[in-house]
Amino acid sequence: MHWLRNFIKLWRDSALAANQRGAALIEFVLTFPILIFATLFVFDIGRSAYTIMTLNGAAADAARYASVRGTLSLNPATTQDITNFALGRAFGVGPGVLDVAVTWDPSPLPGAEVEVVITYSMDMIMARIANVDPIPVRGRASVTVH
Repeated sequence: MHWLRNFIKLWRDSALAANQRGAALIEFVLTFPILIFATLFVFDIGRSAYTIMTLNGAAADAARYASVRGTLSLNPATTQDITNFALGRAFGVGPGVLDVAVTWDPSPLPGAEVEVVITYSMDMIMARIANVDPIPVRGRASVTVH
């Protein structure tokens, strides 16, 4: 055991220890940016999944809202009413950059189809670093008018 203590003392006092510390610093400098980019990438993927699910849910809610408020209902919904309803359901997504399109096929009468499409230009963190344009994300739902 005595030889082990002598070896450790010799290693600490030698240039070998200084080289090891320098190598660890270089390894850290090389791997840290990769770790940061991987973390940002995972964050962007999670945020994209959340945004897609939110837009699909908001479109489904708005299509349901429109389907029960057709022309023959007591309180018929206008396109602006449906748009406002959809914007109110898109929690966590910037409302200033959402585009809502409502389509009645053929008209807002019972038996017709109403389709709500919500489009959002998602600005990803990694896209900013790579200087890429925002990515369009859509939520879509279609329901039969009652």
